Amino acid sequence: MSKKNLNVRWLYLTAGVLALLFAGIIYGWSILKAPLAADFGWTADQLALNFTLTMCFFCLGGMAGGLLWELAYPGGFGGQVFYLALAGMAALIGIAFFYAICKSRPAVDFKNSMDGFLRYFQAERFYWLYPALWYLEFALVFGFLWKMPGAAWYKTAALILVLFPTLNLIRVNSLFYMNINQINNGSGVTGYISWESFYSEDLMQRLEDAIGKEMSSYRVAHLGISPAPALMHGFYTVDGYSNNYPLAYKHRFRQVIAGELARNEEARVYFDCWGSRCYLFNSVTGTYWMLRKDSGVQYEDLAFDLDALKALGCQYLFSGAQIADAEEMGLTFSGYFDTEDSYWGIWLYELAR
Repeated sequence: MSKKNLNVRWLYLTAGVLALLFAGIIYGWSILKAPLAADFGWTADQLALNFTLTMCFFCLGGMAGGLLWELAYPGGFGGQVFYLALAGMAALIGIAFFYAICKSRPAVDFKNSMDGFLRYFQAERFYWLYPALWYLEFALVFGFLWKMPGAAWYKTAALILVLFPTLNLIRVNSLFYMNINQINNGSGVTGYISWESFYSEDLMQRLEDAIGKEMSSYRVAHLGISPAPALMHGFYTVDGYSNNYPLAYKHRFRQVIAGELARNEEARVYFDCWGSRCYLFNSVTGTYWMLRKDSGVQYEDLAFDLDALKALGCQYLFSGAQIADAEEMGLTFSGYFDTEDSYWGIWLYELAR
């Protein structure tokens, strides 16, 4: 093997690693979209268009690179594999355009004019295929490169190197790994939340007993904690996470937290630009809703409109932290509740009538 050929192969390897690193920028969009919306005042439609354009030009760049390669090596090393990879790129671009169409104003207006299945079905979620398609595309491209001249060990080493980020992701964020880790070590070591600890059925039962009324006769809200355990137990809540509730209800709920949203721009953008989660966002814990017992957090001077909250039918507040000035707000403290195995510690407050 000549020194010249070896240098060229290292160049290919370096270029491939750099390309994958730049590809990772796309996945940083979930972190960037909130500050972009805050700084530029972009709506959800504008954010979606920006991401769609990014994906389209990313895919078009890959196709252009493949075509240039084919021009440089006519008939080259790929054959059928090359055209399969080209088709994969076309599919990725098609999904991006389909997502853009589904999020366009005419399509959204049409969906909102419908009832039932057509209104709530999210066809654009074909983008869930993106991770699998990108890995398939990677396999096809690597199969194309595998046919290039060179030692098998060199190609195997290159494959391991470019897949290393994925292997590390499996190690730190794989559900399989997390389950094995939890079984072996328990929550005390892993920090994971078990099903029993999250839903805390015994704790929910203690809260039901403390209130002592038929659950259908009152409504509850949550501060700093998820409404899911209460809903699972059978409580009726004024807050929740849903994609099919009336927009008018969101507007009514916003009146409750308007004062706090004015103090926390990140929470305002989250609530106003993404509609599915109606929680008591605030200036102390922001959009966080997983306060564990003994968190040390304390609420004070919350600018909630409790009259608007009562107008939604709410009579009780389950808080993940103590409210220091609860009495001044018009809340009556009814007790603190937790259990040995519960993730939550809940301060129970009753809204003044």
